[in-house]
Amino acid sequence: MLNLRLLLFAAGLVNSLAAQQHAVVVDKEPLPSKPPQTAPEPRRKLETNPDEMMPLLISNDAAQRRLALERLDVSWFPEGLPTDVRHFALNLDSSEDFERVLMISSSGQSVAIVFKRENGVWWDIGSFGCCWPGTGRDFHVEFKQTVWS
Repeated sequence: MLNLRLLLFAAGLVNSLAAQQHAVVVDKEPLPSKPPQTAPEPRRKLETNPDEMMPLLISNDAAQRRLALERLDVSWFPEGLPTDVRHFALNLDSSEDFERVLMISSSGQSVAIVFKRENGVWWDIGSFGCCWPGTGRDFHVEFKQTVWS
């Protein structure tokens, strides 16, 4: 009988302890006094005008398409004719010159490359690519929302 009382007492004690809520105090990290340091992404000098790349990218000649993709430093892009090639002239910054954006898609692969001209020289200032075979998703929705909003 004593063991049963002890067992019931222990069970009641466990239940009452489980019902109590315990506050957890977490030390907050102080906010930094300065914003994080950033550095520009590396850029690459383009040997040709990006406007001249469009005809190469949509050419029926596979060698010309491959040459254009290599010049754009996206030789990883799949072989074959791109299913969608878009060329934009946009003012993305405060300068008077328009930047260029090439968007190339094919077989679930997609890449967008941004070019900027400084002192008559074209620079590849950034690119982003994605692969998502078979989904039909729009890979550059965030880019489009930024540029067109």
